[in-house]
Amino acid sequence: MVKVIYITLKLLEFIVFYISGKQLSKTKTNKSYWTIAIFPILIFSIVEGLRFGRMIDYNLYAIRYFTLGNGIEGVDKEYEPLFDFLFTGAYNIGLPYYMFIFLQCFLLIFSILHLYKNFKNSLPYALPIVLSLIMMNENFIRWYLGFSFILLSISYTIQNKYMKSYLMLAAACLSHVGCIFFIPFILCYKFIDRKFVSPSILSLIYIFTVLAFSISSMQILVSIANLALSLGIGSLDPSLEGYLSHMDLIISGEQGNMGMSEWGISKQIRVLLTFLPIIYLTPKSLQNIKYGYYIYNLSLFGIILTPLFSKVELLGRYSDAFIFFSSITGGILYYHIFTKKLKVNKLLYWICLISFLLNLYPYIGNALSRNIDNEMLFIWDANGREYL
Repeated sequence: MVKVIYITLKLLEFIVFYISGKQLSKTKTNKSYWTIAIFPILIFSIVEGLRFGRMIDYNLYAIRYFTLGNGIEGVDKEYEPLFDFLFTGAYNIGLPYYMFIFLQCFLLIFSILHLYKNFKNSLPYALPIVLSLIMMNENFIRWYLGFSFILLSISYTIQNKYMKSYLMLAAACLSHVGCIFFIPFILCYKFIDRKFVSPSILSLIYIFTVLAFSISSMQILVSIANLALSLGIGSLDPSLEGYLSHMDLIISGEQGNMGMSEWGISKQIRVLLTFLPIIYLTPKSLQNIKYGYYIYNLSLFGIILTPLFSKVELLGRYSDAFIFFSSITGGILYYHIFTKKLKVNKLLYWICLISFLLNLYPYIGNALSRNIDNEMLFIWDANGREYL
């Protein structure tokens, strides 16, 4: 029964996202957009936010929610100021832990839809795709809280609302110190909004990173981390200093709850079929899209880094964050291909269709393949427990 309920709710979530994406793309006013957006916001907040005991971090944060909230000494983690304020504040006003998780999911999907509003034509495809690209929100709660503010900052930047953008950027960094890495990508958005390298060369680079690179290839990051430490960058935050000091352990998979993983040939083929069409064909659809190249280059950064960074948990957070933007660039491409606004031969048309379906696969495959009840519980299955 646990799996039946889990699969049913995940299927409902997917259907709502698919239908909402089509409806949102047709809206003409801000009011009509957010009226429809209520549906994916609520379904995501409920299905993802009311999950119980989901992965490692949910349970660790549950313990810390009560210890930090009660001011108990000896808690082994100090958080960034804004996250600490929200975390302890939620406890102090009497919110149960699952409501904090619910609100974190609410903020994430709201920020996604806030950004998507700038690229409405992509939404019939971007909205269902994004379910695959943000699956690790299931575990990385604090990271995706910070990333939510990054998305709002980018959205306000595109709208030329710079004060709001900088406030959201500050909120991101005060929620998770790792978000400081996004600062140049937001401040230098006009420079990034251009074509740098031909899609053909980028495609070859991507094929090379997927097929040839391994975890051992990332040893250069140890040298970069040591340089950052020598420049005093680690003094900005204790967590940042810890990450830089232990870069060798991070790369080896010994630092982080989920370790590291290598890719088999089947996954290599799948990711190549998924993202090569986006790399190669999307630029042909960007001519009349404001800041289209900006989003394209952000997505490129994620697509090309993913074969490397996704193999190590802590680094994978960055590749996951940047590859999120491929939901927009992919959505733009699929919109132009499937509405025949971009003329391609039948072979490329079918390759793009396969690419779109493969973008949906991680979400659908992950949901269907789960067999352990503890990985599919909701808050009504808690039976008085706060965590597993």
